Amino acid sequence: DDGAKPYADLDSLYLEILNQSVSKTAAGRYVKRTRRVLATILCLREPLSISNIAQLLSIPAEDVSNSLRNLHSIIAVPNDKDGLLQFFHASFPDFIRDRERCTDPRFYVDLASQETLSLEHALALRGMSIAGKVDFSVELSTLAAYALRYWPSHLKSGFSHEVCSEASEGLLCSASTRSPTSPRKHLAGFREVEVQKIRDWATR
Repeated sequence: DDGAKPYADLDSLYLEILNQSVSKTAAGRYVKRTRRVLATILCLREPLSISNIAQLLSIPAEDVSNSLRNLHSIIAVPNDKDGLLQFFHASFPDFIRDRERCTDPRFYVDLASQETLSLEHALALRGMSIAGKVDFSVELSTLAAYALRYWPSHLKSGFSHEVCSEASEGLLCSASTRSPTSPRKHLAGFREVEVQKIRDWATR
């Protein structure tokens, strides 16, 4: 059948796993948190641990663990909270980002949506905060190294929001011409009012 969907069986399996991961009586905030954790893993430039993701989202590590507790068949969830989270199959990120394949709106992640743009800005802000407090006299933690390397990338990904675009543009231009290992210097030039605009929007 030429009209058959090539990934129909796989999509059905993924939808079944996702549906079973939350009970029918689960509160909406729990489902939303699960989608936010999944979206964060999708947005990460490289794998991080449960504890790292919790720090980036400013939520308890236990909340991240609980969001993933029934998704071990699609996400490698280490027993150690410092172990790296990774999708078992490359096909799952493709599935969850495709509206025609992930037909359950509770789990579909639209990378162009305001929700995801907000997440990217939140990741950028947390990365900026972490980068600004780095002590270069000691070995960098995994999260500090990630923040230093990728906060400009997260900011650029959420760049299209009109409230943030002007402030983001100035910061990104600064980041592109300065060393990522000298965050304090260029972060100091980013006006607090501009940071506050992004923070207010990203956390509303």
